[in-house]
Amino acid sequence: MPYMEVCYSGYDKLVHIPSNIHSVTLCGKIGLDYHVTGSQGVFHTIDECCSRCWELSVGKKEETKMEIKPKCRIKCILSCNLNCEYCINKSEEYRKKWKYIEVSVADDLDQISFKKYRSIVISGGEPLLFGDNNWELQGLLSRIRGKSLINTPIYLQTNGTLLTKEFVKNVDNYIDGIGISIHDWVTFLRLKTRFIDISKIKPIKLYIQDNTDNRRKYGAYELCHNFSVRWWEDGKFDENEEIFVINYKWLGE
Repeated sequence: MPYMEVCYSGYDKLVHIPSNIHSVTLCGKIGLDYHVTGSQGVFHTIDECCSRCWELSVGKKEETKMEIKPKCRIKCILSCNLNCEYCINKSEEYRKKWKYIEVSVADDLDQISFKKYRSIVISGGEPLLFGDNNWELQGLLSRIRGKSLINTPIYLQTNGTLLTKEFVKNVDNYIDGIGISIHDWVTFLRLKTRFIDISKIKPIKLYIQDNTDNRRKYGAYELCHNFSVRWWEDGKFDENEEIFVINYKWLGE
């Protein structure tokens, strides 16, 4: 069955819908949730929607399923300059999803089929610690962009403490946005001006632990300064994500 693509601005908003279903509309929300509206009602998640029968425009009822491409996450390094108690990398359940691969500059990441993913995230650890300097990370981002479909969004996920405006300018052609995991209010206030400057080059999504105190402190930053906010819960992660941890062998090793 032919598919049409529906893509919303922001992160992870690419889904595929059978093209003969004309009564379905998607209302994108910030984050990974969707409101899916069709002749059978409104569903709050893609999974709930997929379990239902949709009434087609021709008046027939037929069971169908929305095809959602997986997301790819590449952990280019596991070390970090912070040691956060609630880091998702410390979750045993999350680590079960990791696929360890060994690559080299010569291999050029051929073990990963980049064209099958709806989005690609480069993270860690702290990715800005990757290699001896930021040139290695820039090279990695360049190769991933070259191997991906032209419309596949690529994001850098970082804690933001090492992020600079100069680096973002250098990778402007390779990434579509930056996710920044915010760990404490004092650090955020110290780096806020830098983040605002960077957001003029690339959109920034702030990842903030969801609790009443954080909502009060950070709530004013939703959708301003080219920021958006993703509120996350401890231990939650995307099930429809393939995670690669790369052991990077430099040429000459």
